[in-house]
Amino acid sequence: MYNLLPQIQKDVLLREYRTRLVIVALFFFSLTLTVASALIIPAVLLSSQREESATRRLDALTSRTGRGDEKELEKILRESKSVLALLRHEAPKTLFHEILMSMVAVKTSRISLVNFSFVPSGEGTFQAEVSGIAKDRTGLVAFVKALEQTGFFTAVTAPISDFAKDAHIEFSIHAAGAF
Repeated sequence: MYNLLPQIQKDVLLREYRTRLVIVALFFFSLTLTVASALIIPAVLLSSQREESATRRLDALTSRTGRGDEKELEKILRESKSVLALLRHEAPKTLFHEILMSMVAVKTSRISLVNFSFVPSGEGTFQAEVSGIAKDRTGLVAFVKALEQTGFFTAVTAPISDFAKDAHIEFSIHAAGAF
């Protein structure tokens, strides 16, 4: 196809095309700015309101705590410290399931465990009671010694009455430890 327009008119049309393209781009840019400004207005109003509220609260707190209230403030801080001390929780040194697993690990086939109980007995110490049935005395003695060697307990005692029978001994072992 032939191009019948002279070069001067082609240049004019190209310049008009570029001008229209710039005008459309500027229109969309200004439209974007207008929409963004309209959407940011609620956030600006909310933040200014929160700033005023925070300023009012700060003024109220500074007016409440004057120079003469140091003793009262110290008293409040001491009370808060005591409440926080009550709420403080320290993780246990050893978890109970670890102790149970060690008891079960040292148990032989001559011992059947029936009951476990842990009772706190003081500052970080616990009394553990293990009861069960032993097939014979040697199995019971071996189990007591194995519990002593686990390292969890400071004292392991089995009542002498548990050793009265020769076979099928119902026992109750008491152990103390800090865990």
